[in-house]
Amino acid sequence: MTILKDANKNAWYILMTMHGEQLDAEIDWELHARNRQTWNSWASQGLQPKQCKLISARNRLSVHDTGKVDLPQLQIQFNREWHKRNGPDSIPPAIPNSEEVINLRNVRFKHHVVFDKFIVRILSFARSVFEKTANFDRAYFCDRARFYEVNFQEETSFYRANFLDRAVFERANFHKNVSFQNVTFEAVTVFSRAIFGVSDRDIACRADFSGTRFDAVSFFDGAKFTSHFPVLNGANLHEITTFTAHESYWPKEHTDWEILKSRLRRANVNTDKAALQDAFEGKISASKLRHTMARQSFPESEHFFYRRELAFSKHIGSVTQRMLHYAFDWFSSYGNSIGRPLFYLAVLFALGGGMLFAELLDSYSTRDAAALSLATSFSNLLPIFGFGRTFLKEVLEALSPTMQFVSGIQTVAALPLLFFLALGLRTRFRLR
Repeated sequence: MTILKDANKNAWYILMTMHGEQLDAEIDWELHARNRQTWNSWASQGLQPKQCKLISARNRLSVHDTGKVDLPQLQIQFNREWHKRNGPDSIPPAIPNSEEVINLRNVRFKHHVVFDKFIVRILSFARSVFEKTANFDRAYFCDRARFYEVNFQEETSFYRANFLDRAVFERANFHKNVSFQNVTFEAVTVFSRAIFGVSDRDIACRADFSGTRFDAVSFFDGAKFTSHFPVLNGANLHEITTFTAHESYWPKEHTDWEILKSRLRRANVNTDKAALQDAFEGKISASKLRHTMARQSFPESEHFFYRRELAFSKHIGSVTQRMLHYAFDWFSSYGNSIGRPLFYLAVLFALGGGMLFAELLDSYSTRDAAALSLATSFSNLLPIFGFGRTFLKEVLEALSPTMQFVSGIQTVAALPLLFFLALGLRTRFRLR
């Protein structure tokens, strides 16, 4: 079991909150501005002037953010803040070198953490816990950033952050909403086995990747989304992007009644219950994932996201349009099932055969009536083979008008079921 250290025992945390921690319920942005300028002036030491100018232009930083730092004076201020938080008898360490790895591993952050517009070199938050909100908006990650097994217990935001090197969120756990809106990942991105949401709690976790740009290979294999599909409106996914196409890694489909209750929850701003995902939003995300899988020639994954796209479509449009989607689901699981059309064909066969048997029993022996009723019912389901016209012509002509109508209903109803069966076989065996 990982032993977590208090954040105030970590030199880098002291340095990033040199002018004070975020202790109030609301973020003190003036305090943050002072913390940011101190941090950035330290972090930018050793960067090329051209790079500092580029960072300042992107994040609209002042000259104080990338100016020179008086290290002896900074050490005095650091020592004072260290003693304030850890006691006068504690021994403060030397201020870390700005080119070292920012080691924030195995740290418990009890207060709000604000990295807004921070310049960050090589960073590791591995196995740390954020008990309050974490804000990394517009942060500039110049080098590798590692968030391995990090536990974000409250809302988290990386809005418009820039990751210039490898970004690792493997096994990270986001309990509540997380925003990666308009983030730029310029190198390999790893979200493998990350968990978005808490399975045993009815709290929403909306992972927003809208407008995000993935310029290199992205791994989401084993990532689990418990309450919402990732929001991918306007996202630019790399041509090599992996997701696990299995029901256990994605939110379950919801009934109309659950969606109605969710809309009522949205109207109640005081509830923390999970509101179900908007159907249009979910459909767009499922469609984008389907196209991503198609580009990589993963037919099974492509069809999985196609089914989830149609599942969202059941809650969009007119009643007629929705009923068509429901029927497609009920009778064939969106063209994926072989068992469902076979089951309904068997029901048609049995019902028609039973009614035919009751009528033919008046004209034939029990044995002959049973054989003819089964043969006629089978012929009605598969008229393309012509069994009825060839072998059962006299039986069909002798049927009452009611039974002739039933036979016609059998034939008409069987046609879409046979189509769904063929569609299921094609999907199962990847036929073209």
